[in-house]
Amino acid sequence: MTGIFIALPLIFYHFWRFVKPALYPHERKYFISAVFFSTFFFLLGAFFAYAVVLPVALRFLLSFQSEKLHATLSIANYIFFISKLLLAFGIIFQLPIISFFLTKMKIMKPQFLRKSRRIAIVLIFIVAALLTPPDVFTQLLMAGPLILLFEISVWVSVFAAKTSKQTSPFSFEKKT
Repeated sequence: MTGIFIALPLIFYHFWRFVKPALYPHERKYFISAVFFSTFFFLLGAFFAYAVVLPVALRFLLSFQSEKLHATLSIANYIFFISKLLLAFGIIFQLPIISFFLTKMKIMKPQFLRKSRRIAIVLIFIVAALLTPPDVFTQLLMAGPLILLFEISVWVSVFAAKTSKQTSPFSFEKKT
């Protein structure tokens, strides 16, 4: 896992070198912006997990120790736990980016997000339960930011819908 993180800049560089000749200049601008914001939100999610969620989750999980019950932490399990948490939060923080592009491509509308808010909150709790360790507290620590990210995604979608009335390179409609 660590090797992948260390190699990511080189992987991205070679991917960019492969894709760049196939893109028009205006598409390159969007691609670079997408990579920048995607990286920013991934790192923001990983930082949030490391700085906020991880200390609270570890404190909560270690609070179950007693005289008869001792925590046996191993480096492998600890690193796996941290990696899973950082990766999950990094991926989850991509929600506004996904919302932006789906709206720009006219696959999703802001009205759809507003109408499906209740369903989204239930799905957020299901996703949080699947991506976090098996405790409710860590699930809530993921679901809270996810709900906030969903609301941000609604506003991002509104912004993308307003700006997509202009010419968009992501439009599937034929230009005549």
